[in-house]
Amino acid sequence: MKELNDILSSLGDKYFIVNELNKAKVIQDIVCYDEELIIALLKNDLVKKHYARKNGEYILIKTGIIYCSEIGRISEIINGTFDTPPLPQKVNGKDVLILDNMKVIFSKYIYSRNTTKIGNNIDFILYFPVERVLTKGKEKYLISLLNDIKNTASTKVIVMTTNDQLKNLTPIRDVLDSHIHYEIENDNPELLEIIKSNIGSRLFVKNDG
Repeated sequence: MKELNDILSSLGDKYFIVNELNKAKVIQDIVCYDEELIIALLKNDLVKKHYARKNGEYILIKTGIIYCSEIGRISEIINGTFDTPPLPQKVNGKDVLILDNMKVIFSKYIYSRNTTKIGNNIDFILYFPVERVLTKGKEKYLISLLNDIKNTASTKVIVMTTNDQLKNLTPIRDVLDSHIHYEIENDNPELLEIIKSNIGSRLFVKNDG
């Protein structure tokens, strides 16, 4: 996280509001291929290694598939992160959406019966959100998701999950090469205090052991 902050800080105050990272602006400019931001990110060896593939002289991410638990609300979830919504109000599995220079399609991983490799010749696969299969009673859907992840042929596989300490993330972590933990405590402290008061601050105690 510090490396990302250092990269963004090198671009001035563009991605910060009163010293706090403006995640929505960062994501929006990545989706829109902001040249200054992309060049700055790809100068970092860690970012270059894990989030892009080389094509000739340039590093490009041109095609992707977003696998979600249900397609019906995915536009609402993603668009809520942006000042200018990148997706139409409704998407379906037949649409090929053009996000700037990138082609993206959506599909469902719940009820999936894929038995072959997923995402051949696709630059990235994103599984999001996955919280639904981490609850008790959804074990068969979790097994289906894990099977899909294992059978994903794309070189870049990203799983966006939850920081909810009541959910067991071990099965998902076990099938991934690396895990990045992002703290959200400073994003919206007022909302965090409301959550703490409603469900109990004990869930937010850090374990230093």
